Amino acid sequence: DWLALFCALLFVVGSAIWLTGHYPCAQERPCTENSQSFQHYGETVSQIYMDASWPLEATLSMAKTGWLKRNQDGIATGLIVCCAWALIGYLKAEVSPLFAPLFYGLMAGAAVLICSVAISILRRISPGRPASSNNIEGLIRDWLDNFKVTIKSDPAPDLYFRFHLTLDSGFQVTVLRSKREYPEYFSIIAHLGMNGEEAKKLLGLFTEEEIAQLLVNLKIELARAKVGYGGLQLPPDNFHVFRRVPIVPGLTEFIFMSMIGDVECAVSLVFQTLANARLKQVKASNSSSRRKPTLKN
Repeated sequence: DWLALFCALLFVVGSAIWLTGHYPCAQERPCTENSQSFQHYGETVSQIYMDASWPLEATLSMAKTGWLKRNQDGIATGLIVCCAWALIGYLKAEVSPLFAPLFYGLMAGAAVLICSVAISILRRISPGRPASSNNIEGLIRDWLDNFKVTIKSDPAPDLYFRFHLTLDSGFQVTVLRSKREYPEYFSIIAHLGMNGEEAKKLLGLFTEEEIAQLLVNLKIELARAKVGYGGLQLPPDNFHVFRRVPIVPGLTEFIFMSMIGDVECAVSLVFQTLANARLKQVKASNSSSRRKPTLKN
């Protein structure tokens, strides 16, 4: 009896707090000590005053925001649990012989469900094999395979491994670990160097002053992206951006793929900076040509 009463009170009180917490603060009265502020779906909301119309207002608000649709599985589960407890209470009140097997059967089922959920959560958050110098190559391959990244192995005598990656954006990135330089790290590198006629053609579009300003802008953007770079000079035949990643047990798939994304974003910033400089030059040229006076015969 006490267990059933506690569950009923918990359900009623929790429902009252839950249902009254879905109004944005901007649409309600100013928050006071009787109107608690908290975060819900990344939005600051406040509890409304418990007047006679709050059940209808709360239900309409949840229907407008799609709350009922988003939480329909949880609502259905809660209703099923309430019906099961109601049936158990009825059978106990009627002193039915079905009460004991039904009650203990539900308790056993709940225990199995809780254990299954706990095992599932532990499997999801389990760190798996800790990264080390001995298994980092295999881990990187597994992580890239999980994200279906195209990989091409390119071994070399002075390297533990070298993988050339083709990302979804089309950018080329190299992941390598050197035997000589920083062997306790591996590097994520994107080569952006240009040489020969390609570099001459690009640099020929800008004046010396514009090239100097372009190099400054590139350094600023790469500093904001928090990636390393090298070879950012004229001619830019060895220009590249990189991230060095320490091989430590705390390294995870999420951290590794985030660093791949950082280098990819840095490459995108380089191309955007070049494109913006060219567009600015074209606009300035068009503006000056329109201001030129036309000579009449």
